[in-house]
Parts: sequence; structure tokens; C-alpha cells
Amino acid sequence: MNPRVLISCHNLGYAAPSGTGISTVEKWDIRKLNLELHAGEKACFHFQNEEQKQVLWRMFQQKLKPKTGSLQISANTHLHTDDCLWEGTDKKASLLENMESKLFSTRPWFGGQRKNMDILKDR
Repeated sequence: MNPRVLISCHNLGYAAPSGTGISTVEKWDIRKLNLELHAGEKACFHFQNEEQKQVLWRMFQQKLKPKTGSLQISANTHLHTDDCLWEGTDKKASLLENMESKLFSTRPWFGGQRKNMDILKDR
């Protein structure tokens, strides 16, 4: 049995118009991205600049619509970065103290309710 598909991109692209005046040139931030990410898999993306990273992240969060291709994210799939996770920690506490907090428990709060860690891993 194959793990379920969490994110699927086919020929995904996003371009923002740049330039001034009558003629505008499209600058592609993401172009021809093909990806199928299954439950339990990890992905690492390498970008040429911060803008490309923000565009892909905003498309994954469905805050931007792709200009080309398709993006499908299965229901109950919640995306987060390591940075988002660490924003919820106490900046004055040590790493060990933060790891003992409820944020890192086996039943953390997620989406306004307690979830078992096994359920979160499969999302």
C-alpha cells in the first residue's frame, strides 16, 4: 500500500510582473516545478534568493495562486517551517526547558485541540 499523497505539483509556476511603463517583463520565481510528496517523506528546497522561498511557501499555504500548472494539497495537511515552530517557544528559557514544554509533548495542541503525535506525523 502506497502512502497517501500530501502535496502534488504539476508544472507549477509563478511569475510577478516587473518593470515600469507600458512594457512589463515577467520574472519567474518558480517555474516548471513537479513534485509529489507522500506521507512520511521529507523535502528540502534550495533557492537562489529569499523571494523564491517566500513565493513557494505562500503557494503551499494557498495565499498565492500559481500562474501555471496545478497544486493540490490533501485535506488535513498542515504545513509549517522550523521557524514557525520555534516562534512558539520561550526566548528566555534554555533549549532543554523549551523541549519540556507542552509545545513538544506527545499530545501537543494543534488546531485548537490536543492531537496524538502519530496522527500529526501522517498529516
